[in-house]
Amino acid sequence: MDRVFLLICLMGIFVFLYIVIRRAIAGIVYPFIFFEGKVVSRSYKTKVVEDEEDIQDIEEEYTLEVKMPNGKNKNYSVNSRLYNSVKEGDYVRKDKGSRTLKKGRKKSKKKKNKKK
Repeated sequence: MDRVFLLICLMGIFVFLYIVIRRAIAGIVYPFIFFEGKVVSRSYKTKVVEDEEDIQDIEEEYTLEVKMPNGKNKNYSVNSRLYNSVKEGDYVRKDKGSRTLKKGRKKSKKKKNKKK
């Protein structure tokens, strides 16, 4: 009985350490990640929250679904300014060292110079 309890405790400790180390590595690497992706969809949610004194507060959440360069879609919470400035089909980017998304340049195909 004691061995089973010890085994369960050790497994729990290993899982906890795995999660902590994984998040620490992601936090260290995150500022070095940069990309440019296409906005697939936009969503907007509103919640009415009451506090202890029965005062109602409205919380707004703006989300962009972005198609990443590897082809997968990922959701990002953004501020209202960015949400209102982009539409589906626009590009957003994350620069190195930045924690927020910015409106990206539209990828355009290079035009061939015609010889005269």
